[in-house]
Amino acid sequence: MADNVAIFAIPLALLGNIIISLGYVLQKKVSESLPSIEKTSIIPNLKNFLTKPLWILGVMLTILAVPITALAYSWGSISLISSLGGTSIIFIAIFSRFIVKEKINIKEGAALITIAIGVVIAGYFSLETSTQSDFNEFWNLFVSTPSVIILLVSIALSVILLITFILWIKQYVGVAYSVVAGTTIGVAVIILNGASVIIRSQEYTIFKDWSMWILIIIFIFLSGASTIFNQLSYQRCKAVIAIPTYNSVLRILPVLYGVIVLREWETIDTVSEILISLGIFIIIIGTVILAILGEKGASNRNNKMQNLKLNKVTK
Repeated sequence: MADNVAIFAIPLALLGNIIISLGYVLQKKVSESLPSIEKTSIIPNLKNFLTKPLWILGVMLTILAVPITALAYSWGSISLISSLGGTSIIFIAIFSRFIVKEKINIKEGAALITIAIGVVIAGYFSLETSTQSDFNEFWNLFVSTPSVIILLVSIALSVILLITFILWIKQYVGVAYSVVAGTTIGVAVIILNGASVIIRSQEYTIFKDWSMWILIIIFIFLSGASTIFNQLSYQRCKAVIAIPTYNSVLRILPVLYGVIVLREWETIDTVSEILISLGIFIIIIGTVILAILGEKGASNRNNKMQNLKLNKVTK
């Protein structure tokens, strides 16, 4: 294990969050104006998205954020970088306000502030956590029984959640899509952390190892799956709801993985562990409140629009 160099990790993590948040909002702006993905076949769907320059720009920005985030992980633990990732919610709120024209009411603003407080607490007390400095050490932990169980259970639970919402709680299915997207990219982030170990240790000969290429293939597949579920989510709920939900799952899963599998908390005291846990809990509460408020607001607006249409028809 090696101590983190947080002074380099923090600005890189924040820069990555700004870039990826802008990319998500641009994708959201395009996705919500397109025909339903679920009701359109594969070829027309591809044509709808790939002929939209703004959507392509959004995807390119999210791709650009990957190497920047990888550098951040190379100098910081998953616990630290994932906690700082919650700041993207603030950037998303700003970009959504000016790009997607989504207004944030007082209650939603309070929920965002709550999430920000959780980010500050969890991020600050994650500064003394530690991370791997050797790829082989990371690989052995990644293929260990606890790791495999956590990853498979996380993905299975998100899929079960999605199926449940599709069948019985359809009004919140947009949030469920965000959870699945966050889970798949959360696993991808864990893999990205392994690649970041190479940057830190400068053991570039590891690219000749088959284990490294397995991780790369899994990362690409999970990132693609996450992108698809994100587009589905964008069509079902507000950006200020979909993206924070996605980001919270994305941040929380890697933190738990870092604690249980990578043993990042071995270098901090009990008080710090409690406060990091408290910060994560606050982020979860704020996100749940934000999701509920957003979906209720969207439902009320839709009802008002339908009433207005009916009144016009009557007249």
